[in-house]
Amino acid sequence: MKNNKKTIIFSLVAISLLMWNLFLTTKLYQKPELVDGPNDSNTVVQNSTYATTDLTKAAEKGNLKTVAIATGSGSGSGAIYQAKADGDKYKVTIITNYHVVTTNKEVDVLFANGQTIVGKVIGGDIFTDLAVVEVETNFKVEAFTIGDSSTLKLGEWVLAIGSPLGLEFSGSVSEGIISGIDRILGVDLNKDGVDDWDMLVAQTTAAINPGNSGGPLINLNGDLIGINSMKISQSSVEGMAFSIPINEAIPIVEQLIQTGEVVRPLIGLSARSLSDFTMAQRSYYGLPLDVEDGIVVTDVIDRSAAEKAGIEVGDIIIKINQDEVVSFKDFRINLYKHKKGDVLSLTIQRANEALEIDVTLE
Repeated sequence: MKNNKKTIIFSLVAISLLMWNLFLTTKLYQKPELVDGPNDSNTVVQNSTYATTDLTKAAEKGNLKTVAIATGSGSGSGAIYQAKADGDKYKVTIITNYHVVTTNKEVDVLFANGQTIVGKVIGGDIFTDLAVVEVETNFKVEAFTIGDSSTLKLGEWVLAIGSPLGLEFSGSVSEGIISGIDRILGVDLNKDGVDDWDMLVAQTTAAINPGNSGGPLINLNGDLIGINSMKISQSSVEGMAFSIPINEAIPIVEQLIQTGEVVRPLIGLSARSLSDFTMAQRSYYGLPLDVEDGIVVTDVIDRSAAEKAGIEVGDIIIKINQDEVVSFKDFRINLYKHKKGDVLSLTIQRANEALEIDVTLE
């Protein structure tokens, strides 16, 4: 009797396991269920998402206001500064770098809509590396909203837009942060190994490559806060690029728009830094050996402001308006802070005599 009960129980367990195995097998080979899709047809639903962020919004706005510039010998980028409607046309003013346009009178301007139009170079300034291009379009163009670069903060997110490595990459966007404010970079304009000028720039980690020059640096509002200009290109350096702050650029740009050039005062002399002379050369030219800093006047132009003031070849200019003059770069930067008609007080060492000479700039 007990054996019969065991047999019955064993049979029931075996049947249960067999049924469960058949159920799992059916599920394994069963086709996936279809759900109702568009137009009530049976389709597999694919979910997709679109990530909209402050970065994507700024990139979309900035891209439409950025152009590529081709000169025949190279290419760069530009930022639309003004766009004034004139009937059914637009007069467009573009900021770029001087080293993009150099001495060209005309350049090709590629807009975000794919149209290329010949633009006229209104003017450029080698010292600040800024230039202005004007072009007329038969389609609507929007200009950047101008930001305030004096409010930049370390760590602030920014975007660089332009055409790295050529027109085929126009509209490229790179992101980064402001990694330095009010940096001073020496610039060798004539490639003689000596810095001729100091540029005030903002440092950023946004990638700025050849072809990005002249393009916009924008904040997350899409406001123009800088003009991308240069980077440090060394194998040991990464993420050090520089942009001309827009507050520094605007006065130069406005002068270029109005007159086609940046008018700077003339003094009428040539000079070299005293540090360029060896002790032997100082002795040969009769220069004082106990003076450490200053610039040595090497030429005075006839009928110039310098000649009228009595400056002579061999004079060492030590101060300009009580500001120390260490090099010719210092002298030039201080000089260009003034305008025609200003009177400068120069402290001069002439042989063993210290003189104070006033010069009226022309």
